[in-house]
Amino acid sequence: MFVGNKTTDDPTVLAPRKIFQSMRFALEKIFSLISKKIFGLEIQVSRIFKANLGFIPTAEMLKNIRNVKPDLVIIYYVADFLSERQLYEIKKSTNSPVAFYLMDMGMLTGSCHYAWDCTGYKSGCSDCPMTSSSIIKRNISTKWKSRKHHYQAINPVIVSGSEQLSKQAEQSGLTKYLEQTKILMGVNSDVYSPANREVAREFFSFTDNHIVLYFGAQSVNDRRKGFTYFLEALKILPEMISPEVLSRILLFTIGAGNPIKDHNLPFKHIHLPFISDQNKFSKTYAAADAFVCTSVEDSGPMMVNESLMSGTPIISFDVGVAKDLVIPEKTGYKVPTINSYELAAALANFVNLPDAKRAEMRTNCRELAMQVCSMERQVLSFQDLAARLAST
Repeated sequence: MFVGNKTTDDPTVLAPRKIFQSMRFALEKIFSLISKKIFGLEIQVSRIFKANLGFIPTAEMLKNIRNVKPDLVIIYYVADFLSERQLYEIKKSTNSPVAFYLMDMGMLTGSCHYAWDCTGYKSGCSDCPMTSSSIIKRNISTKWKSRKHHYQAINPVIVSGSEQLSKQAEQSGLTKYLEQTKILMGVNSDVYSPANREVAREFFSFTDNHIVLYFGAQSVNDRRKGFTYFLEALKILPEMISPEVLSRILLFTIGAGNPIKDHNLPFKHIHLPFISDQNKFSKTYAAADAFVCTSVEDSGPMMVNESLMSGTPIISFDVGVAKDLVIPEKTGYKVPTINSYELAAALANFVNLPDAKRAEMRTNCRELAMQVCSMERQVLSFQDLAARLAST
């Protein structure tokens, strides 16, 4: 692995020298401050200007990978790290086939990681709606053209982490002419496991009678996460269920702040701050009866894969990787339109199920996850891709 910021002593993880890692962060900060000063706060500076600019010198990068001759180079997430020109230099240095592993739209556009309703990425990003500045618009269009030129020279295979990303890659003017495949993100089936359910529920003080609805996000203020739809659905939900079922529901939320506490909802509620420890975090899924994903613009999120592997059904809008993993009434409920009332109806359908049916859905989740998004499946898929590219 070649990374921008190394935090391990593992000798197989390569990185620029510490001075360049420090310089990278300093340059990013300075660049953002200058950009904000010049262009104001109307734009998302970190996404528009820093995306794939390449804050690590090319010579330093090539020095690290000079003796690496891989069967396949996988470009994972390089925003604020390496530019498309530097990716081309990697291709030249290794003389190996290259795969772009997409986690969002960052490599499909002129700069943004999520296009929302904009279709400019299909034909050149020539009039970005995120800004009125002609300078910024020109910068983004120039970046799109640079990527087009270098992608043609690299000729990578585009690997999508979800069906939604696959469709966007097929539409992008940067990648639609390239070979494409899909490999879902893998999850550790030992760490994320329904086998931990009883221990996890005891850990969080949940009882067998609780129907636990779990919502998690680093920031509910991120518009992409659609928290307001969840909040409105919770206000509607009591009208759709009996008092007995209502008394069993427990809201379990994780993340910065406690956005539910001020809304006087008629549910028991437990909130915890963001959990960085993976073993503890994995317990949040195992302890829940359903993971509620209200993302309205997303290529994942990874939490859907993790929930499925934990044997926890998902209630989600038809967005991102939910298109791949949420099978209605089998592994959860998929809300076809972004609408609070329909989300509330899906929540009501789930909590009104007999306990035995919810247990059956948990089994379905684990079985599907082991088939399509285990770490082993992910690794084998890349091995197969490397072998096929080596034979062509």
